[in-house]
Amino acid sequence: MKNLKNMKYYILILIVILLIGFGIWLKRNRASFETEKKNNYMEETTTVDGVIVWTIPFYSGPSDEIVNKFNRQLEKDGYSFSLMFKTIDNENYREGLEEVLSSEGTDIAHLGFYEDLNQVQSIIRKGYFAELNDYLFSEKGEKLYSAYNKSLWKGVETDGKIYTIPNPVLRDGFFDVAFNKEYIPEDLAKSFSGDFGDLLRFINEDIIKDEDIIPIIIGYHKFLFSYVLGYDYRNGVFLDCRTGEVKNPYDTEELYNFFGLMNDMYKKGYLSKGNSFSDIGDTDLVRKKIAKLDFAIMHPIGELDESLYEKVTIYRMPFYMFSRPAGSTGIAKSSKNKEAALQLLTLLHTDEKYANLLVHGEEGVDYQLINGLIYNMDGTPRWMLNTMRALGLYDMIYPAEGEHFIINRKQQKHDLYNSAQKHDSVLLGFQINADNFTAEMRRVESISEKYLDIWREDNFEELYQEAREVVGEASKELIEELERQIEEWRKLCTG
Repeated sequence: MKNLKNMKYYILILIVILLIGFGIWLKRNRASFETEKKNNYMEETTTVDGVIVWTIPFYSGPSDEIVNKFNRQLEKDGYSFSLMFKTIDNENYREGLEEVLSSEGTDIAHLGFYEDLNQVQSIIRKGYFAELNDYLFSEKGEKLYSAYNKSLWKGVETDGKIYTIPNPVLRDGFFDVAFNKEYIPEDLAKSFSGDFGDLLRFINEDIIKDEDIIPIIIGYHKFLFSYVLGYDYRNGVFLDCRTGEVKNPYDTEELYNFFGLMNDMYKKGYLSKGNSFSDIGDTDLVRKKIAKLDFAIMHPIGELDESLYEKVTIYRMPFYMFSRPAGSTGIAKSSKNKEAALQLLTLLHTDEKYANLLVHGEEGVDYQLINGLIYNMDGTPRWMLNTMRALGLYDMIYPAEGEHFIINRKQQKHDLYNSAQKHDSVLLGFQINADNFTAEMRRVESISEKYLDIWREDNFEELYQEAREVVGEASKELIEELERQIEEWRKLCTG
């Protein structure tokens, strides 16, 4: 988890990947740095007609050579615009982006990933981005709108309007349970009820006696597990995906039962000492065990390589779609090239020729395809995750070894979002406005997360009661404010 601490910029990706298969992105991040080239793009740029300026984080862009190839292809195909990138230092991206937008220095912008998820909403609400609803629901924009599930579009709404294109790199539905076929027969695994307490039934004496394996791996970071409990964790409190209520996490039956089960499994030795929600355990050991399939049960499966899926039985858990505009891409309201920018983004999100040319370059020169997977010309896997994150391109991009959705990416994503396991939160489209949060409201998150690993302790019950009282008192003002905001949002949506 050292990379995670050093690169706070990626925390949101990991939430959904995290979020979004948390583990797999983190695992591949080092490799993508080796593959991608750092370039010194022009830092002082003013938008002009015909040249679309796209602002992204510093290290993430395609090479100058690939951008030139992309522009030559656009010209060859009869388009009257070209593309150039402007980059901003990662550590100061939020401040730098606002400066660029206020000086009318960009046409398109990546909104960034932040530890404070509310920063994206703040910059959208300042009016820097063009509303996209008219375009998306027109004949011209139908192709772009159809590229992504309606829930993804709903998730980037701000106050009922769409200002950005969702980032498809962020992964949903990774909350599944994997049963290792070597230790748990497939027929037995298929009898799993879906209730966490039922996991104990599958741990037998042979599994316990095998010192080389971890019986159960529960691999979450911070409150990521809230989503499988039916809650969206924000700012230290739970937003109920089913009812829309705002709750003290430690005052919910779901969290109490989950932590109680974790405590029971930990005391019985079913969990590794590396199992921790606040990164204080031996996470490297857990990763090595996952890579070698040295476990009986694993949840979630974000860090399990898809090439190993045939060796496990996967139980698909329900998952909720929730609001997440971070990492999305918008068009500056001040842009003189709005129509061309929309045309460019539509091409990239709907045509694999242009998407792969901008991310990977020219086949046979910059990369090669082997059995549907993309490799560098030297035969090493071509991981371009940083570029894909920054450009918000995924579904049209050739998959690389070790990534998710490598068989038929577009179809696999379609099946995921149309599965019986997928549910929309009743708060999908609601975005917290933290601009006027008091200092006390901003402290709730750190207070809530102070108790993340109390399930490891012998006096768990005592500590849980303490957490319920302390977090309950600290979160009163925040809960009242969020309830007020939700009520206003509901009125706005219902007209």
